[in-house]
Amino acid sequence: MRTKPLQTEMMRDTEGGQWFRKIFLLLMETALIETSPCGYVKPRIVDIIDDLPNVKNLNWCEYLLTNLIRTHKLWEKHKSKVFSGPIVFLVAFYVDRVVHCRRRVPRAIPRIKGWTSTILSMREGNEMKEMDFGFGHVSGQHDTNELESAEKNKRVDDVELPLDGEMGNMRGVWEI
Repeated sequence: MRTKPLQTEMMRDTEGGQWFRKIFLLLMETALIETSPCGYVKPRIVDIIDDLPNVKNLNWCEYLLTNLIRTHKLWEKHKSKVFSGPIVFLVAFYVDRVVHCRRRVPRAIPRIKGWTSTILSMREGNEMKEMDFGFGHVSGQHDTNELESAEKNKRVDDVELPLDGEMGNMRGVWEI
């Protein structure tokens, strides 16, 4: 099934009921976790969405990383095909952690905040023009000053940031 009919169907459910949630999860998987170059939904989470109350308890980080590894192995064997893995997450990770020349967007939480398509295109153009795409210095996972700055500028729907000392509990999320 193509994504467009699902989008249309999802938008009809103005109550945000179960059907809306199930379609949202399918579209999220297709757009963010395992992209489809042909525009078709490749539902690997059908069993998961049948149990909506349990969706919040799933280890989505593990699911994303498992898909990244699986899709990378497929792409490695068939490099003539488009990479169908979680490219949005790879881009967010890359532009946040790999600093090319200088940091053009202040780090924030969520990490993608501040990166517009125009700024991403400029960065890609600069790196391709200078033939050093993928080069740069890798910044730390988090810097106390950057997190304090993010806390001061917090306006991302008033998301609660971890307090000092609580970052250790999130270690698996922040590390490669």
